[in-house]
Amino acid sequence: SRHPTFKCPLCQEANFTRQRLLDHCNNRHLYQIVPVICPICVSLPWADTNQVTRNLVSHLNLRHRFDYGEFVNLQLDEEAQYQNAVQESCHVNF
Repeated sequence: SRHPTFKCPLCQEANFTRQRLLDHCNNRHLYQIVPVICPICVSLPWADTNQVTRNLVSHLNLRHRFDYGEFVNLQLDEEAQYQNAVQESCHVNF
């Protein structure tokens, strides 16, 4: 599967994977507090494309440390995701 690439909204450097964007922002923009739109959030099916984050580095570290695609099917809408989670929770062996 092809992974999306992202442009840094703080310096416009491009072609980052999710992890490389996190590393780049932590290394180059740690103390830049500028309102921007998160390129990772915008790439998600449920994205609010106008959602502005005031501190991108903090946002990336809190929200994008992992790849959503490893945990959910990005092709399904939110209701279908919820139904799948409920159904799977009934089959978990403790």
